[in-house]
Amino acid sequence: MKKNQKLLGIIAMVALIGLSMAACDDGGAGGFLGETLNLSGEVWMIDWSYSGSEQRFTGNLPVTSDLGGNGAITNGQLNFSIGIPFPLGSINNLWLMEVIEDLYTNINISNTSVRGAVLDLPLSRMWVSESDTHFVEESVFYIYVDRDVSVTGDGGTETDEDVTYTITNLNLNLRQGWNAVHYKVEERLSGGQWTLTVNVSLNNPSHLRWVLMSGFTGSINTYSEANKNPARSFFKR
Repeated sequence: MKKNQKLLGIIAMVALIGLSMAACDDGGAGGFLGETLNLSGEVWMIDWSYSGSEQRFTGNLPVTSDLGGNGAITNGQLNFSIGIPFPLGSINNLWLMEVIEDLYTNINISNTSVRGAVLDLPLSRMWVSESDTHFVEESVFYIYVDRDVSVTGDGGTETDEDVTYTITNLNLNLRQGWNAVHYKVEERLSGGQWTLTVNVSLNNPSHLRWVLMSGFTGSINTYSEANKNPARSFFKR
């Protein structure tokens, strides 16, 4: 039941997770993107406060980064590029590990001396698909590591009344450079029983969209958290 409570807390924050993560529309299978990360694509706006309706964003906004790199949204088209980020922090202290710790048991990091950074944007690359019997939400975010490292963990399955929760086992083989980590939550109703599955893997799906919060007009600042930040405490469930 403790894991269910954690999982439900994570699921309840899926929209927030999506709005703090980003992905690249160059897409395709596999999550290794090399020493240089190039982000591009059309930008959309979603008004979460009302109907959740979406429309193309056609404006211009600068994109700056505390980690280096440069880019902008020009006429609604995002282009951003970053090489080796600075500063880097211990892989143990990246906020990515907080998410992993909430979902998995028996977590193992093959080399804890690895240093890295997680790139965030107040602009999200995400996808939502919803019907009466099927719901999917996906996001991608990026981690840079200075050496190859694997992160593994055990998931599991539990049933609580009419819902079966499954967390698939974790197996992230991160390579030196930028890696795309895909977070997917899927709910499905079949025979009166709901199943809810959470999967975290290395992948960079091409069907996700860049999403900008409606009404946002300021500069878009990317940032990395070399140490755990209390402001991200909503990951701790």
